[in-house]
Amino acid sequence: SPLLAYILLPNIWLHKAWGKLLFSGLDLVAAFVLRAWLERYAGHDPTTVKVGLCLWLFNPFCFTISTRGSGESVVVLLIYGCFWALHVQRRIPLAGCLLGLAVHWRLYPVIFGLPLALSLGPPGRCRWPWQRLLHSGGILFGAVTFGVFVALGALFALIYGREFLEGAYLYHSRRLDPQHNFSVYFYPTALFLEDKSGLFPNIARFAALPQFALCFWLGWSEADLGPTVAPLLQAIALVATNKVL
Repeated sequence: SPLLAYILLPNIWLHKAWGKLLFSGLDLVAAFVLRAWLERYAGHDPTTVKVGLCLWLFNPFCFTISTRGSGESVVVLLIYGCFWALHVQRRIPLAGCLLGLAVHWRLYPVIFGLPLALSLGPPGRCRWPWQRLLHSGGILFGAVTFGVFVALGALFALIYGREFLEGAYLYHSRRLDPQHNFSVYFYPTALFLEDKSGLFPNIARFAALPQFALCFWLGWSEADLGPTVAPLLQAIALVATNKVL
């Protein structure tokens, strides 16, 4: 997203460490939001709240990613904010705006939209499966999320044209990376790129099919297990079946 470039302009104006300090600070802001959410769902158990915060704040992956200058903390903060707005404040439009912005920033949070919308549905079993999704809360949440995503995409496409579309969306659909890649598609991709005879097909181009099939199934079937179980399983499935890892 060009928004990432905008917030990193002080790297030029102020100091080259601005981005690292900003993203590390957003890690702390995300911890405050996570604490508010945990206090709502931990049943007033301070131990659960502390453990949850420690798993975030002292996770070497989390603070290493931020201190090296990667902006994942922005996406995490938006997703935590979406959960907080949806489950604690019950402010559906705000939650939709935050998720729409997160999807614009990085595409993958779109998978969380299904279980989040299902969590807004009527309690108990529905007569028809589609009734779990097509209700006032789910429709409002989906419409706001989609509207924010489309509006931001259209704005930056108007400003930057194909360069934005290429960098934000199109490049990832055809990216092949045989190096520094621990994906299950690593070896087939390496064979495809090195083979001159055309014997080995490019199976990595179909990676999105099992990814989204798994994410849809997990989001639909596990949504009733709690507000975070399905998104967690979706995230694991998405990473495990990604063509670049």
